[in-house]
Amino acid sequence: MRVLVLTAMYPSPERPAAGTFVQEQVESLIKAGIEVEVLAFDGAHSFMNYLRAGFQLRERLKTGKYDLIHAHYGLVGLPARMQFRCPVVLTYHGSDILGEVGPDGRYTFSGRLKVLLSKALGFVVTKRIIVAEVLRTRLWSATMIPMGVDMDLFKPRPQADTRLTLGLDTKRKYVLFVANPGNRRKQFNVAKAAVEIVAATDSSVE
Repeated sequence: MRVLVLTAMYPSPERPAAGTFVQEQVESLIKAGIEVEVLAFDGAHSFMNYLRAGFQLRERLKTGKYDLIHAHYGLVGLPARMQFRCPVVLTYHGSDILGEVGPDGRYTFSGRLKVLLSKALGFVVTKRIIVAEVLRTRLWSATMIPMGVDMDLFKPRPQADTRLTLGLDTKRKYVLFVANPGNRRKQFNVAKAAVEIVAATDSSVE
């Protein structure tokens, strides 16, 4: 089986942490014996890049035959469906159907437009995937497939040993925020405010 992964988020020298979960999925598919190629583009800075990616995809299809195109992120359904020679599976990752939050904590107008377009593109693809149960109420007839976890890298170990390795105080209580605080969509300000409320009555919380 030959799959072309079309994605607007993928690690690069400029953005090494972008879409690492997509890269890990690609590597897992290759290990499973599936032939995979990646067509990645920068979807964060210009909507025109989506159209350019669509034309690049059409050129790829002239010289290569694929059994499936797997598009990651709702808007990527647009370039993926600038052709009808190959079936398209579209994976929704969150903000593409939940919306984007601005500095004031409110959903942005541009984010709402992206949600509308992302959902509309769901009508023209072959299959839809969501990565979390919370997204099920926002999209019809989608299969849930969570992004995988590398169990060789991430595995349980005794808390005391882990704290020693990381140089953390064994007596403090730590709250881990697993995202980039600079990414407004992750709402670090809400998590920070919640921890501050708890820390006001328990100084051991950090």
